[in-house]
Amino acid sequence: MKSSFSNGASYIASGFRIIRRPGLRLYVWLPIFLNLIVFMALTYAAIRYTDLFFDWLLSFVPEWLLFLEWLLWLVFSLLLLLVYSQTFVLVATLVGAPFYAVLAERVEQQERRARSGMAGTAVAQPGSAGQLLKILPLALAREGRKMLYYLPRALVLLILSFIPGVNTIAPVLWLGFSMWMLAVEMVDYAVDQNGLPFSRVLRVLKSARMTSYGFGATALAGTYVPVLNLFILPAAVAGGVLFWLDSQSIADVSDTTPVTPR
Repeated sequence: MKSSFSNGASYIASGFRIIRRPGLRLYVWLPIFLNLIVFMALTYAAIRYTDLFFDWLLSFVPEWLLFLEWLLWLVFSLLLLLVYSQTFVLVATLVGAPFYAVLAERVEQQERRARSGMAGTAVAQPGSAGQLLKILPLALAREGRKMLYYLPRALVLLILSFIPGVNTIAPVLWLGFSMWMLAVEMVDYAVDQNGLPFSRVLRVLKSARMTSYGFGATALAGTYVPVLNLFILPAAVAGGVLFWLDSQSIADVSDTTPVTPR
């Protein structure tokens, strides 16, 4: 199937259906509880310090440009919204990484079973606390690798956000980057649990860019909706598994397998 924006959005919708399966709910609700705490903390910080930070920025603006304060506030608000969403996703995925790693593994097991034509869908059994603790250092190491990819690019965008003239398009650049990073973050759980390098997820996403942006844009939109933003990440992890499976040969997922985008 041709790569398209709507295909990417459909993976998120499918992810929501998948996480309702009884055998997967443990790996959905536990990170949701932890991420609720993260969401409340970030929201408090945003409300508490936004005005103070904007006043500090205005102190660097010449008096003759103060008539553009409304435009500066608009650009600042858009940037704040994007940074707020991206920060929530980064912290939430770090907190939920061990759970999402197991979730991706169980979803792939079920989907492979269903796609192979076996009767019924295997119901994944909850893992033990020991299993999660064993996964924790590996999951955090993988998150660290993604941070090495994210931070230099985010720094460049941050610098551009403070350059007069260029900063007017900074929200658009942040938006596109946020979409891409969400696709990278969510699809990588499936890639990682197959023991493949981080470069593989980039290869898969670049082979189907419109699908990738559709996937990331839908997930990003969900992070702005209260309550839905707590469920969007596990749904995106499940949808990312479907994205991964549709881009691979079921019989061979080695790093030399040709990528066939959906």
